[in-house]
Amino acid sequence: MLTEATFTFLVNMVRAGTGHMIKPKLVELRRRPSEGLETWFDCPITWNAPHARLIFDKADLDIPFTSYNSELLAMLDAALKAENTTSLTDQVRWHLRRALTAGRPELRSIASEMAVNERSLQRHLKNEGHSFKSLLSDTRHQLAREYLAEPDFDISEIAYLLGYEDQGSFYRAFQKWEHQTPAKWRSTLPKRPDKVPIQI
Repeated sequence: MLTEATFTFLVNMVRAGTGHMIKPKLVELRRRPSEGLETWFDCPITWNAPHARLIFDKADLDIPFTSYNSELLAMLDAALKAENTTSLTDQVRWHLRRALTAGRPELRSIASEMAVNERSLQRHLKNEGHSFKSLLSDTRHQLAREYLAEPDFDISEIAYLLGYEDQGSFYRAFQKWEHQTPAKWRSTLPKRPDKVPIQI
């Protein structure tokens, strides 16, 4: 749904910005057919495709925008400036947090997501005083503390969310971080107030 929303936003943006009823050359989506989308895009759609793709005719790229939204442009400029000032270490931390729930992230997969060479990524991290291994451990440590603060999360679930193969591996790592077991650390947290039932 997010992919389709992004595709429709992009098509709508180029149509509104250029003043032309531009239509894609081809759309590929990873789901079953929908007549509504075919009518809106007004172009061939490949359904149940292995990848989602939005393809425009090269000639359409030369059509200039006749107007722009100054407020939106200011927001985009601010976002780009913020991204450019974010350290590579912080970017890797963000990717690690996102990837951990899908298993143990590897340097290769993170480098691929960031569109950088593995060796370049390692070199830049070293220049910032870190390594991929240390960032993975730090990110797991931070997430472990956050998850343990949620009483609804079972410790075995937390071990899974952090990408550990078994609960024992998580226990050993946590004891190295906090010098106590996850259960002991959780027991030292302040008790949350019980939820008050709503009277109707």
